[in-house]
Amino acid sequence: MPEIKKANVTIMVADLDRSLEFYSGLLGLYEDLRFGDSWAEMVTKGLTVGLHPKRPGAQPNSGSFASSGTLAGHDQSPPFGMRAEGQVAHPAPKENHVSIGFEVQDLKKTAKELEAKGVVFQYQENEVNLLAFFKDPDGTHLYLTQVH
Repeated sequence: MPEIKKANVTIMVADLDRSLEFYSGLLGLYEDLRFGDSWAEMVTKGLTVGLHPKRPGAQPNSGSFASSGTLAGHDQSPPFGMRAEGQVAHPAPKENHVSIGFEVQDLKKTAKELEAKGVVFQYQENEVNLLAFFKDPDGTHLYLTQVH
């Protein structure tokens, strides 16, 4: 069995500010972390909902990433899916608007175990983390992540 440390749900959104207002104002989650217009984490007990713009090439307004909260082990580097030139690399789901991420202690070990069971991955690494994208049997987009 994979050793999952924590899980989060990433929702690809059309308008980040509108979604922040919905999850905060309507549902009562609080904004824990924000990287400009590229990523925001809304948190409640036991759940983190990541909001990620679904438009290709989304970049922050000011060119810098401003955090409204702190998260241990994270720096102010671009969030997952951001390449150095600023192009979004996270494979946005086309069939639905949700991908589910699972943070693991050792991504390579976990992925190797799952590959032995027939799971196929697409890998990506950046300054922040290592990612392994895959799908469940119904085509739901999932990913494993290991923070550097």
